[in-house]
Amino acid sequence: MILYGISEKTKVLSENQKRELNKLCIINPETMPPKNPLFNALSEVIRKKGFPGTTVESIADEMGLAKSSLYTYFSNKDELIVTLVENELTYLTHIVGQYVKVAHSIEEDGYVMMRTTLEYYRLRPSFVSVAGWLGMRGSLVPEQLFDKLGIDMTKFSEQKKNKADFPMTNEEFYEWMNMLVTVVFFQLQTNGLSVDDAIDAITKYYTYIQKGVLNNEQKK
Repeated sequence: MILYGISEKTKVLSENQKRELNKLCIINPETMPPKNPLFNALSEVIRKKGFPGTTVESIADEMGLAKSSLYTYFSNKDELIVTLVENELTYLTHIVGQYVKVAHSIEEDGYVMMRTTLEYYRLRPSFVSVAGWLGMRGSLVPEQLFDKLGIDMTKFSEQKKNKADFPMTNEEFYEWMNMLVTVVFFQLQTNGLSVDDAIDAITKYYTYIQKGVLNNEQKK
């Protein structure tokens, strides 16, 4: 997959197609769900202390609340985190699923998914710390939430069935693409990468996904 890509030559998206899709992937901030102060606090604590240092008390401190006030709603740290993360992932998968509807082909599906996820991160940067932690745990999108994407996860099967060495299931493939977006956004946040540079990086990554490293290098 890495060497030769997943797509036939005739189905690789052109740069013009990607530019047109970029226009369709811009999320109107007014359509975003309200920010959750509790999730923002969770994100900030994970960013500062990592997951081992994330406790109900540290989240309460970040919000200026008493620990007991959070235990009114959640019995323990795990329940709090699972509830917050699942709620935010539901927002993300719903929005991405809505935007994927503009895609007219299998090839466009993946690109729209990556670009819309980048847009979501841009409008909801608090999600990125949590997404990075989830990615390190190998569970960026829990299996039970995949159905909310509104994407036929078998669509890539036709492309992959001729790739005898394709190393991933459809679900793993989409998780991998999401992790690429997360890495790009981390660079935007921490190293001053501009939004235009981040979009350009996603565009190039998707070209490699479709064509493979070997085919791209041979073209140079």
